[in-house]
Amino acid sequence: MSSRVVAQCESYAERLRDDSVGTAAKYSIACELRDAVDVFQPEDYARLLDALLPAFTSLLRDQSPSFIASSPEHKLRNAILEIILRLPHREPLKQHARQIVDLALALTKTENEENAVLCLKIATELSRDFAHLLQDESKSLPYLTFVAELYQNLEKLVQETFDRSKIESSSTDGDGHSEAKTTVEGTEKPLPKSTESFKFLIECPMFVALVLQIHQKTIEADVPKLLEVISKAIEIRPAAQVEAHEAAIAKGETFVGVAPDMPNRPAYLDLVNMQVKTLSFLVYITRYFESAYTTMEQKIPSYFVRLLRDCPPEATTNRKEVMIALRHVLQSHARNFFSTVVDELLLPEVLLGTGNTARELIHPLAVSMTTDLLLQARNDLTGPQLERSVLDFCQHLHDTRLTFQLQTTSVKVLMALGEPIMKTFDQEKAKVLISYILEALVIKLESLAQAFPSLIKLSKRTRIVLCDGEKNDKMPESADDIDFDRSRPIQLSLVPRERDYESKIPNDIVTLLKCIAVGWRDLSPQIWEGEWKEAEDAVQFSRIFIGFLRCYDYFTPDPSVARQRYVEAANSLATRIVPPRPTSKDEREYVE
Repeated sequence: MSSRVVAQCESYAERLRDDSVGTAAKYSIACELRDAVDVFQPEDYARLLDALLPAFTSLLRDQSPSFIASSPEHKLRNAILEIILRLPHREPLKQHARQIVDLALALTKTENEENAVLCLKIATELSRDFAHLLQDESKSLPYLTFVAELYQNLEKLVQETFDRSKIESSSTDGDGHSEAKTTVEGTEKPLPKSTESFKFLIECPMFVALVLQIHQKTIEADVPKLLEVISKAIEIRPAAQVEAHEAAIAKGETFVGVAPDMPNRPAYLDLVNMQVKTLSFLVYITRYFESAYTTMEQKIPSYFVRLLRDCPPEATTNRKEVMIALRHVLQSHARNFFSTVVDELLLPEVLLGTGNTARELIHPLAVSMTTDLLLQARNDLTGPQLERSVLDFCQHLHDTRLTFQLQTTSVKVLMALGEPIMKTFDQEKAKVLISYILEALVIKLESLAQAFPSLIKLSKRTRIVLCDGEKNDKMPESADDIDFDRSRPIQLSLVPRERDYESKIPNDIVTLLKCIAVGWRDLSPQIWEGEWKEAEDAVQFSRIFIGFLRCYDYFTPDPSVARQRYVEAANSLATRIVPPRPTSKDEREYVE
């Protein structure tokens, strides 16, 4: 950056400190600086900080916060905080970081929610990059008390925010005129204070986690009380949501989503977002305070179910975050308590909600999470839960939205459920369920064998894409040549790229075939007992054997070689079962 630009920034700093310059003019200066902050050069960075930061801190400290979003005062403070947030965290900033963090934390207690969120982000990012800033217990630990007070007052804030009578009275003046008229006259709803904002609480867990990590030994005795206060925030629901759940229970139904008569729906979205961040914080902090976490382990499963049921349909990101946190919890000691909520977590409407976006984008993650849950709790599952799990994962095995890796995982889950099925049900019922699993494996094997010619054809030519904007004069030979999946508004997970198709997809199919073979080998003896009791068993065995032979094509993609090997093996069935001689490690394992 040239010396002329540095001098101009120093001139801007002087004008920001000048009381005779109007707020609108200062806002214009702040906007120019905000647009130029990303191009500050390292050699001039120290001079710029020395000139600008004193002006920024003086203005933020001396000027009172504004709670009107359209006011010049609010816009000016907001622009300055954005500049500070976007400053590169280089060495020259380190000497100013302590002053910036102290000011930012002080402002979070008095600012409106928009500026308070920026202030806390500034403190969090600087503290993450400059860890020494939180070493002083006299400055960092008292802030935890402030955050704990916010969580303690959350129930009262929820009642006030979603009180129908207050919302109706605030939208109508004393003469009965609507809010639209008052807006035309120049008034508007003020911004909430930071201490009365769900958006501000969304940012608090990250900063609290940094403080707890640094002062882990010092405050270990006080952590259980802090976590108890924070965890209670997840249990809070607006009255309308509680009524919707009670009405559904009275009808014997499960309510999922947002109550139809929910007042102030945007605030409800912020509330759920805050609770999801709080739950993620509780899961994250367990690695540092396992002893404190044991006191609430039994409540953790209900927290996940409650948020999955109350998550709005449009909040796809929040639902995904809940599932990711749940997968982490299933690797901890708390997984032992999830057997009580298996019924709820197996319901598709609870896992995926009612939104189309979530159903398409989160479906693979939901299958992975359910897999972890069932593998952990399979020995504690009841009869109806086992039947539901078998049905669901047999459907997952044939779901084209899932990758071959997840289909392989579905086979492994079905294999793992074999032993609990034999222990839970009588012999006749167990045989029915095991036969259902084996039939699903047979159908999958037959579909893979039937799909082989199309897969090879796709891997050897350029695929025609409907949603591609480029002009292609080559016409498809048949309807099978058209990739309809890419033309969907929301593309499904199984849409391989041309350059990856030949290398990745066949390997995944080989793994799936080996898993099906192992599953058949382990499950079939449990119902056959060394001999075929019924003619259907012999038919099923012949189908699976022929299907395995046809799928040798995946180990030898050359059609002429594969067909010759298949014919030789099929002819030998008249006298004895002799599969083709293996030529590779994968093929040998498959034959065995």
